[in-house]
Amino acid sequence: MWRFNLLFILLKVQCLILDVVGLLKLRFDRAHQRYRLRRGCCSSFLMPFPCLLLILLNIIQFLLRCKTEHMNATYNEVAPGTRPDLDVVDFFMLLARNIIYVWMLIMCLTGRLQLWYMVDQAQLVYRHLESVLRERLQLKCSWLLLFLGIFQLLLLLWLSFSLLFLNFPLTMGENLIHYGMGAMDLLLVLLLTVNIYQLLLHTAVLQSLNQLLRQLQLQQPNELNLLRQVLQVCPLLKRIQHLAAFYFRLAFCWLFCQLCLKCGAYVSEFSYEEDVILSRHKSIDHLEEEAEWLGQESPPQTRDHALIFAAFELAGTLTMMLPLLFTAKLQQREQKKLMNNIWKIELPSSKQQVAPRSFSERRDCKDIIGFLLSTRLPFVDYRPHSVSILAWKPRPNAAVITFAGIASGCKMLLQVVLCTTVVDYLQQVELDRLQSRS
Repeated sequence: MWRFNLLFILLKVQCLILDVVGLLKLRFDRAHQRYRLRRGCCSSFLMPFPCLLLILLNIIQFLLRCKTEHMNATYNEVAPGTRPDLDVVDFFMLLARNIIYVWMLIMCLTGRLQLWYMVDQAQLVYRHLESVLRERLQLKCSWLLLFLGIFQLLLLLWLSFSLLFLNFPLTMGENLIHYGMGAMDLLLVLLLTVNIYQLLLHTAVLQSLNQLLRQLQLQQPNELNLLRQVLQVCPLLKRIQHLAAFYFRLAFCWLFCQLCLKCGAYVSEFSYEEDVILSRHKSIDHLEEEAEWLGQESPPQTRDHALIFAAFELAGTLTMMLPLLFTAKLQQREQKKLMNNIWKIELPSSKQQVAPRSFSERRDCKDIIGFLLSTRLPFVDYRPHSVSILAWKPRPNAAVITFAGIASGCKMLLQVVLCTTVVDYLQQVELDRLQSRS
C-alpha cells in the first residue's frame, strides 16, 4: 500500500507544477474532499501565459539562427572560408524541433480539459471502489512499477539540476534564448513523467482488481453483488485509459519525432569523403597544426568525436522513451489479464446448467454472459483487445492501436541504426587493413 501511496503523492506534486505552468487548473474542495476545476476570467487569461512565452522563444530562436546563417553566407561571399558553411542536417533538425515544440504546446493548451476529465474520472473510480469494497480495498503496487517511477523521477530531477545549475546563462542575449529552450525540454519531460505516473497508478489499480477477482468466493450472495459492483468500474477504467491514450499520443509523438531526428543525425555522420577518412588517422597535434595554418581557432571535430556525440544524444532520447514503452506494455498486459479473468469466471451453477436454446434462456443462465446481461453492462467494454494505447481523438472511437503498433516504428529505426553501425564498422576494418598493406 505504501508503494501506491508514494507514487500517488509524487503524481500530486507533478500536477501542482502543471497547475503553476497553466496546463492544469485544479482546486481542492475540502468540504467534499475532491479536486475540482478552477474557473475564472483571471485564471483563464493568465494560465496560458507561460506556454505562450515558450512558443515565442521558439520563434525567436529560429529567427536568430536564420539571421546568423544569412550573415555567415554574406561573409563567405566577400571572403570565402572565413565563416562556417550551412549545416543542412543541423538546420533541418532545429526547424523540425521547433515545429514539434510549438505543436506540442498548442495541443497541450487546447487539451487542458481532457487532462482534467482524466483526473475527475480517476476520482470517481476511487470513490466507487472505496464505497463498495471498504476494508477490502487494498491498492497495491509491484516493485517493478515503483522502480520505473523512481527511475523517471530521477531523470526529471537530473534534467532540472542540469538546467538550473549546469546550464545557467552567465551572459544575456542568445544564451538566454537557449536557456529558455532548455526550460521547454523540461516542461515536456514533466508532461512525459505525469503520463508515466498515470499509467503506473492505472496498472497498480488493475493489479489490485485482478488479485481481488482471484479472492472472490462466488458461492456467497454478497460476493455476487460485489462482483457486479466491480464490473461496473471497468467502463470507467476504459474511459480513463482512452483519455490517457490521448495524452500518450502527445508524449509518444514528441519522443518518436526526437528519435527520428537523432537517428538521422547519427546516420548522417557516416561519411566516406577523403578528408573525413584521413582525419581519423591523424593525431591531435597534427590537427592543431593544420588549424593554426588555416587560421582557425580550434581544430575541426573528427569523425569519431562526432559519432560519439550523436550516439550520446540518441541514447538520451532512448532513455526517455523506454520507461514510457515499458509502462504502456505493463498497463496493456494487466488490462488484458483483467478482461481474461472476467471471462474465465465460473459462477456456482455454471457447470450444472445445460446450454440454452433461446435468448430468453440465455439471460437466466448462470454463466458470465448471463451475469453481464443481467447487469445491463455493454459487452464492448469487456473485450480483451478493445483497449487502445494511443488515441488521436479525445472521444472514444472504434480504432484500436495496440502496443505492437506503436513499438514497431521504434524497432525499425533502431534496426536501421544497428545495421548502419555494423556496416560502417566492417568498412572501417577493411580500410585499416588496406592502409596497413600500402
